[in-house]
Amino acid sequence: MVIELKRKDIDGETRQYAVGRPAPADQSDMVEVHYADSTLTVPPSEVFTADEATDIYYQYFQNQTIPEDLTLRELDLS
Repeated sequence: MVIELKRKDIDGETRQYAVGRPAPADQSDMVEVHYADSTLTVPPSEVFTADEATDIYYQYFQNQTIPEDLTLRELDLS
């Protein structure tokens, strides 16, 4: 599964992000994630198990932060 979050940043702008692990330079092997009637193609560094996602969401719910070893990639929704 993938994890996305939307938040208001310090500059007052609301942005949406994909959560991931620090990625190696070469991420040529993309992963297809299927949901509803759509397919999302993402780098493997942004794919989590349900247990991993639960821990990340719980921390975000409690503190509005993600674990320090994870990264955010801003999504271009235009």
